[in-house]
Amino acid sequence: MSTHAEARELIGTGQRATRAEGSRGLQELPRDATVALRPGPRGLRLRCHRGTLMVTQEGDPLDHVLEQGEVVELGRRGLVAVWALSDAAMTAERA
Repeated sequence: MSTHAEARELIGTGQRATRAEGSRGLQELPRDATVALRPGPRGLRLRCHRGTLMVTQEGDPLDHVLEQGEVVELGRRGLVAVWALSDAAMTAERA
């Protein structure tokens, strides 16, 4: 996947992220699940806890692939789309 338009088309594929029981913001994503997020006024920090995630943001020409333990900090503007390339777990917090 190379464009933001393609990422937006993935939203609504029927796969849903779920919050793990007892976790503080950890979201479990089955393979091919997508999540749309809006950053806060200072941006958004995403951390991959397990699996592989592809992250793209409107207005940003770069896409980011995160593996376990990796973090990306995104700007405050533009919808963020996260696509689970494998079963994955992530947290998202305002920067």
